[in-house]
Amino acid sequence: MGHSGDASLNLPNVYNKFKACANGDNVLLPEYCEAYTEVSKLLVYFGNLFYFVTSDVNHKISELRDLYAADKINYKSVEQMAVYEEKQNEHLPVKKRKCVGSRTLLRLHRALLFVIDLMQEVCRGKLRTPPDEQLKVIARSVYDKTLSQYHPWPIRKAVGVAIYALPTREHLVHHIVQSQPPGSGLLTNEQCAEFLTSHALPVVRKFCFTTVHNEVRYIDVTNLLSSSLTLFIRLQHYILLCLQSLLDFACLIWLHDYGNLLRLVH
Repeated sequence: MGHSGDASLNLPNVYNKFKACANGDNVLLPEYCEAYTEVSKLLVYFGNLFYFVTSDVNHKISELRDLYAADKINYKSVEQMAVYEEKQNEHLPVKKRKCVGSRTLLRLHRALLFVIDLMQEVCRGKLRTPPDEQLKVIARSVYDKTLSQYHPWPIRKAVGVAIYALPTREHLVHHIVQSQPPGSGLLTNEQCAEFLTSHALPVVRKFCFTTVHNEVRYIDVTNLLSSSLTLFIRLQHYILLCLQSLLDFACLIWLHDYGNLLRLVH
């Protein structure tokens, strides 16, 4: 049993930090950022080929932290943020409305649902596919149902390539078990799977849908759309990240540099 490091998914931390987000029916924003940071460690484990997803998540968490640092009253909770941004935009034309915090939170939730569904399927683990293909099949299925509908074509293609480089399901499960802190009682695959399905994932899923409900109460969906210029800039950024990852991957294969190829993947 290893100890949990900064980049290890600590299951008790996930459970405790998401429970700490709750303030009645509201969600505290700084605590949310801390909890999400814990969950995002799973994306880090998937390696450099998922960099364009991981970096986007980290950037959005930083955006929420910056908003809270600049205005601790109006960005203390999700509900206060939504009400504040709605009031700031109520007299503006739709095209000029900006709901930075609410839009950022909505996009983070998309990635969060991907992680929730991915881990749910990993815990089930009852597939007819060969063991070395199981995680690839799970990740592809969950991605297609969640994040893919929000990603432009270059990102979807790059993720498809990244999925082929994922480790096995057994390797992922072993990594999670080894990452749990001493004294947690999570010593086996079965114990970790039970904790995830009975405690951690339910509280994260409940939190996620509660937060979305609070957003929808105050923010018109049209306010969450970016301008065409912003979308163009984001698309350029994604394309460059995808091309860089694919180029690195192709060059290492061409050069038969399998040592660095494994480091790129993991």
